[in-house]
Amino acid sequence: MARYRPVAQGLIKFMAWIKEEGDWVLYQDGALEQILPLATLSAQIENIDCSAMLCGTLPPIGGVRPATEFRAELYDPLLDQSIELQYRSECLDYIS
Repeated sequence: MARYRPVAQGLIKFMAWIKEEGDWVLYQDGALEQILPLATLSAQIENIDCSAMLCGTLPPIGGVRPATEFRAELYDPLLDQSIELQYRSECLDYIS
């Protein structure tokens, strides 16, 4: 059974990096309360065709841009604990 614990506004920190030209670059950094709604975020993307976005996110540093490698961390300073994720994707050929 999962235990429920409310999240304090501005307390949980989110940081994300993308790999650009072989280097990890800070892409997002802020509190969860800064998450942009999906409609706001998708309005900032110039070429949204052939893209997938499933939720809102923090404002990206340097603008929204694609990357094949992504890494992120949620950090709780009260518990001094974090959870991390990392993934790599491959672009598929477009077949009509």
